[in-house]
Amino acid sequence: MNAKYEDVDFWRGVLSEEDRRRASPEVQARFEAAETDTSLRCWMDVASEVQREVLLDAGVPPHDVTRALALMRAAPYRHPELQPLCVYHRATRISKQGSCRQGDTLPPMPLLRLVAAAGSGGGAGGEAGGPVLQEADLISVCRPHDTHLLVAAAGGSSNSSSAGGDAEAGAAAAEGGDSSTSASSGGGGGNSEIGAARLSASVALVYIAEAHAEDEWPVRSSRYNGGRGPVCLRQSATSAQRAAHAAAFAAAFGLLPGPQPPAGRRCEEAQVAARRADKSGKAEQGQKQGCKRPAAELGQDNQEEKEEEEEEEEEQEQERGEDAPCPHEALLPVFVDPAEREPFSAALAPWPARYYAFEVPSRKLVFVSQPSDAADVDLAPLTRWMMRQGLV
Repeated sequence: MNAKYEDVDFWRGVLSEEDRRRASPEVQARFEAAETDTSLRCWMDVASEVQREVLLDAGVPPHDVTRALALMRAAPYRHPELQPLCVYHRATRISKQGSCRQGDTLPPMPLLRLVAAAGSGGGAGGEAGGPVLQEADLISVCRPHDTHLLVAAAGGSSNSSSAGGDAEAGAAAAEGGDSSTSASSGGGGGNSEIGAARLSASVALVYIAEAHAEDEWPVRSSRYNGGRGPVCLRQSATSAQRAAHAAAFAAAFGLLPGPQPPAGRRCEEAQVAARRADKSGKAEQGQKQGCKRPAAELGQDNQEEKEEEEEEEEEQEQERGEDAPCPHEALLPVFVDPAEREPFSAALAPWPARYYAFEVPSRKLVFVSQPSDAADVDLAPLTRWMMRQGLV
């Protein structure tokens, strides 16, 4: 068998047969059965089984299958002309480094922000009746002096035409992602206090190129898809298609923003919040100083605060009647990496799963995670970094 293992034509036949079987209805059904929320197996286990079956059918003795499997996975690297025969080489977009490296200044990124699932006009980059989009930069969702967290992860819309899966890692290649890949970045978040330094972070989601699209690298995964069945998206060729996938994903998982309040209302709401924060700060200061005031004065203050709160509630109820429905903020700001240019992907190489952090307003890239064969998404490096920064 050693002579056969040195024969390029042997591996050409083996890899061609593996590729054919992976796309067959029979193996796709095996992938789907393994990729459920309750399964202890995953599609990578099935892929490994298929590779072993192909080797046995090619005449490899059972006692030598393990060694032959390692050589099979290494063959496309030893003979690069074989790579087009393997779906995990044809469809991968894995890159260890984009144009922007840790310590660099994040370049301008003209992305498309998802405003609503559908509208009369698509807005920037959209189509009539499609998702409402606005051209925006990631920094638009950041508060001054935030640390902005970017999470590039596999994801997708969660109906019968959406995404969800895992990553396959072998001795020779890592296969990764979901039917649709969303690179996450984001707004909202928390803050923490270390000494006199007050830190905060924003988080948003950026939807990038699909992984395991049904026309590229199908695995029919329903894992993490909330009982909606297998994710079956085609690769998005235009920004409008990608935005539709992103909108379906965001709608299914409750990430879509509600109607935005008028500018005047936003200002009034900000003033109300500021007054409440000011009252809270004064009360806290009084407690720290151990102030002791007569009960009559305290009662008068409480009555005044109660009257102010009642006035604020009346104003807000009146505004709700004029501007119904009442607006609400999105759980996360959702962006789309335009399919025609992909500035986010070009700068940060997020596919299929990666974490980043940059500072505002300097835009300095201060953290970049690295791909790992040990886990689909390895949170440990990010968690350690956030703890050092006092963000958790």
